[in-house]
Amino acid sequence: MGRSSEYANDFSKQTPEGNFFEKPLPRRRFLRLGGAAVALGVAGDTLAGELRWGSTNPEIHKIDNPEATRLFPDTYTVAIGGFNVANVEGLGKTVEAILPGYGQTAYLKNSSNGIDMRDIEREALRFIKKNNVNRLRIYGHSMGGMIAIALAAYLKDEVGLLEAVILDCTPASALDLRGKKRMGTRLLHVADGLGLPFGPGTRMAIETVAPIFDGKDDIVTICLNSMNKVLFGDEICSNSLLESQGSLMETFDITRFNGVFDDATHFIRMRPADYNNDQTINNQTSLGRLVKGLGHGVMDVPVVGSGHADPGGHQEAYQMALCHAAEQCGFYRGQVGHSRVRAV
Repeated sequence: MGRSSEYANDFSKQTPEGNFFEKPLPRRRFLRLGGAAVALGVAGDTLAGELRWGSTNPEIHKIDNPEATRLFPDTYTVAIGGFNVANVEGLGKTVEAILPGYGQTAYLKNSSNGIDMRDIEREALRFIKKNNVNRLRIYGHSMGGMIAIALAAYLKDEVGLLEAVILDCTPASALDLRGKKRMGTRLLHVADGLGLPFGPGTRMAIETVAPIFDGKDDIVTICLNSMNKVLFGDEICSNSLLESQGSLMETFDITRFNGVFDDATHFIRMRPADYNNDQTINNQTSLGRLVKGLGHGVMDVPVVGSGHADPGGHQEAYQMALCHAAEQCGFYRGQVGHSRVRAV
């Protein structure tokens, strides 16, 4: 009887046979299934061919604001989205909101064919001439800051004053990317080099497999989230754009811009006050690389409570931090570029 009672207690702890979705799937088996899913995704994308959304040329669009147009006819802030940011119009409106009274706002919509700086430069120059832009600021969201730096170097002699380059959690190189984010950019860069269509099927498989590395085992929820994120988003970036963004991060060389900018241009780096809140970029290492690579001072601006490049989710904190930085730099509310010549 004693032995029977002991075994009875052991049996009571076992998971009975039942619904598949109620049982945890072993991690090793899940990874094997995930690998197969990624392989099937790649095969399916290869057969389906390239899928693109949006324009095949970069475009810069103004945000309609009659009051800003009347008060600041020649002053603009251009917002540039980061990795996989499809809703750049929404980002532009957020940038306008966190910089009230600083002029007009526009945003860059990337080509679905990928990032080509020559095309972006041509579009920016067209926009500047068409709108008689004299004073310019460029806001780069995360990876978009890399594009912002390159574009600023091209445009600095095309406008009366390149006033500021605002870098929101921007890496100076791929070395500043954390963990699996770096692995992801390498994968995209390789796919870009090989001409593989890293399309929706592959992306859904990777979206499904990736959470397992964070210790998440709720497979049903993971699968549903990946389907929703990849298939049912309001707008998603094209395959070629994603791959070129990965390549940009892997090959970006900030030392190309060493000594290019003078003191008339202010560099402002936004980042979360708590470095640990950004699981995408290591903002502790990126600042030193930015300063050394540019050969230029960079104002470090912590944003209380924020995470990785999230002005929309922390608008008030961003506005407070950025307006204070702009006032220190001497272009608060459309004032003249240098604080030493401002009226007291």
